[in-house]
Amino acid sequence: MGEQYRAPDLVNYAFSLGGLYLVGLMLPQLVKTAADVMIWIMYFIMIVPLMMVPHYTELCTPDQANVITAVSGVSFIAMVLLIRGIPTDVSPIIPVEPQLYWLAIATFSLSTYAYMGLNAGFTMASLDLTQVYSIRDSYRDTIASQGALLGYLVRLQGNVINPLLITRGATGGSRWLITAGFVGQFLIYSITGFKTTILSGIGILVVIAGIRVVRHLSGLHVGAGIIGFVSLSLAADLVRGTSLWTALFIDRFILVSGNLAAAHWAVFDQNPVIGWRDSFLSFLGPSPYLSTAGFTVGKHMTGNAAVQANANYVADGFANLHLTGVFIEAAVCAVVVAGVASAGRRLPLTVTAGVLFTPVIALVNSSPITAIITNGFLLAAILFATAPRSMWADAPTESSSRSGRR
Repeated sequence: MGEQYRAPDLVNYAFSLGGLYLVGLMLPQLVKTAADVMIWIMYFIMIVPLMMVPHYTELCTPDQANVITAVSGVSFIAMVLLIRGIPTDVSPIIPVEPQLYWLAIATFSLSTYAYMGLNAGFTMASLDLTQVYSIRDSYRDTIASQGALLGYLVRLQGNVINPLLITRGATGGSRWLITAGFVGQFLIYSITGFKTTILSGIGILVVIAGIRVVRHLSGLHVGAGIIGFVSLSLAADLVRGTSLWTALFIDRFILVSGNLAAAHWAVFDQNPVIGWRDSFLSFLGPSPYLSTAGFTVGKHMTGNAAVQANANYVADGFANLHLTGVFIEAAVCAVVVAGVASAGRRLPLTVTAGVLFTPVIALVNSSPITAIITNGFLLAAILFATAPRSMWADAPTESSSRSGRR
């Protein structure tokens, strides 16, 4: 994967750790809303590696590592402050009848699976997560030949619709909804090889259980849960004498955020920026590169032009407009988080956190501009805003109060 270790400068590393602590002090103490859940998840699996990993990867210089640390911390604080400043009732609430709501979801799901079957076919993939790369290659070829619609439908179904089914089944709905959600995720995994899709259902159930068990959920609880997750992965590999779980759940799930940011800095620090001309500003002219930022960085890291290094708002923003781009994408990320949290303000926290678990994991590894549609935040907001009253009538809602927040 092009990852190389170097011993970090201990003084710089200590300052980064202190800065990380100060950023943590700016976050909400108690986790009361969907926005709080997303903020803390982003902090632990995106900001922590962004501020620490560049110091011990050879992909960037020590000076660049210091800049990445500072920019990541300051931009995240700015994002959190902007989220706080956006009114919690900014999104309209338009509940529909339950029959219409679930009919629309069923119609979308059946149409998606039918389109998947016609264009990619259905096969039963192995649950061995090390054997997914051939599946991904085949899926990439299918997208190239059939068009982007399949990719959008698969992402929306896997990131939002199936998580909604699992979440509703675990929070008062029929238990068959959990089964339907897991079966759907397995079908998507079988044609795409996306590991996050097959594992997200388990994560959703863990998040829901954690919110129910912990009476006053805080950032410390979220951090403890992630540390426990990391510890179990390490222990499993030590017992089995492998590095599988470490590679999948620590390196790929957490550390890669900082590693890819370092690679983006190395590629674009002294080279022309893209200015989003390979996405929504393509009408301004062609990109100065032959491929998107992700493929350009992937080739830099591995020498393979087919490797795509998707990255978060810090890396993607820098590739598009250097430091200005980072803060632009941080602002977009804040609007996305605040908007979808506002749409779900009447729903129980177990529901909003369960549905948003997969999209926010995707947000950690992609541009927030892309995440609005591709990763499902817009669809999640629509589903929250139109949710029938029966989904919140007998359950405690998320408080819009800012009490107890720093």
